[in-house]
Amino acid sequence: MYIKISALTGQKQDLVKDLGNGRFLVSVREKPEQNQANKKILQLIAEYLKIDSNKIRFVSGHHKPSKILSIPE
Repeated sequence: MYIKISALTGQKQDLVKDLGNGRFLVSVREKPEQNQANKKILQLIAEYLKIDSNKIRFVSGHHKPSKILSIPE
């Protein structure tokens, strides 16, 4: 299963908001440097979906605010 992420980095708080139809808005405090923001996004999505973060993979959007993640069903 694929989900679409709209990422906001450098925010005041960490937040995951379900927008419906497999789309999420994720705000993280980390800056997009040295992969810190992507690691935090994976951690927050894993906690929200209650799955192991090692099972989530980036399909596209490593360097962009719009990302697609692969989630096992």
